[in-house]
Parts: sequence; structure tokens; C-alpha cells
Amino acid sequence: MPPRTHAWMIGYLEGADLAFSVLVEDGGSGGKDAGPVAADFLRAATPARDDSGR
Repeated sequence: MPPRTHAWMIGYLEGADLAFSVLVEDGGSGGKDAGPVAADFLRAATPARDDSGR
């Protein structure tokens, strides 16, 4: 049996003063597996910006 791997991603969104981490057990790789989870979280956790970037 191959070793179990976990997908990790941590980050900080400076404009929102928000730190986050994602751990997907048996997930594989951070960018491929934890990245989409982090992106979904950030979209839900931060307000939408208008066309001017605000």
C-alpha cells in the first residue's frame, strides 16, 4: 500500500486581513486538490468587487 498523502494549502489575504488553511486528508497535492477548496472558501468569505476593483 502506498503511503497516504494529504493536500495542504495555507495563505493570507492581506486586503481582508484573513489567514486560512485547508487540509484534504488522502487528497494528493495542494494545488490540485486543496486549491479549489481554498478558492471556494475565499469567494464565500470575501465580498464581491465591482469593476473598479473595489
